[in-house]
Amino acid sequence: MLKTAKKKTAIDRIVETLTLMRSLTHQRQNFREVSFLKTMVLHFIHERGEPTVKELADILQITMPSMTAMVNELAKLGLATRKRDIQDKRLVHIMPTTKGKEMLKKNMKGMELRMRDNLKKLSVREQEQLADIMQKIYTHAITRHHK
Repeated sequence: MLKTAKKKTAIDRIVETLTLMRSLTHQRQNFREVSFLKTMVLHFIHERGEPTVKELADILQITMPSMTAMVNELAKLGLATRKRDIQDKRLVHIMPTTKGKEMLKKNMKGMELRMRDNLKKLSVREQEQLADIMQKIYTHAITRHHK
């Protein structure tokens, strides 16, 4: 007897689609040596100023050893550099290099252009609905984060 396939919920379909879209981003990146994750880490470094490895690990919710390895890779590629804290020598801050900023700008622009191209496939009404839904999700996430 064949098992009946369980119907996917809307949330299941959204998560699956987001995962598939993320894998497409990995496949399409022009700057091959830098993954989507490395681009996002570099983005957080740039946005936060000079975060520590611990701050980055906390923000991205990954372990310190994983984040240290990621920072090591970014440094090896010449995309980020470390700087000791003047007041507390135990702290090491991470900063993007000029090369890192240029790569980040290029990759973020490419992702934005692909996103805009994908969104053009939706009607204006669908775009408005999606924008409202995304803002609602963001507001909920911010509210939970500040509790």
